[in-house]
Amino acid sequence: MRVFLPDARRVVAIGEHGERELPRIDDAGLFAGPFDDPHYRLRAQFGDNEVELEDAYRFPPLLSDYDLYLLGEGNHLRLYEKLGAHPLTCEGVAGVGFVVWARTRSA
Repeated sequence: MRVFLPDARRVVAIGEHGERELPRIDDAGLFAGPFDDPHYRLRAQFGDNEVELEDAYRFPPLLSDYDLYLLGEGNHLRLYEKLGAHPLTCEGVAGVGFVVWARTRSA
């Protein structure tokens, strides 16, 4: 697991079967270490404050393979339901899903 929290002094991964402190591996704020629980939270210390937070990168992609196929084909008729910001609950966590589609042109 890798976590980038530039202003954090300490980061702990908290899972269903325990917790583990992630060592800082770079002064820029990169913490990393082995952790196998896919449903984890983070506890980070910022100065004297300690907060628990969700890692947005632990959630699955919001676009399905079929959505990507239709996007690539140019035939996705309900794109407005997929792209942009939409309130949602994912794995019991309420928040906002945000999807952007960017395509580069090759020369």
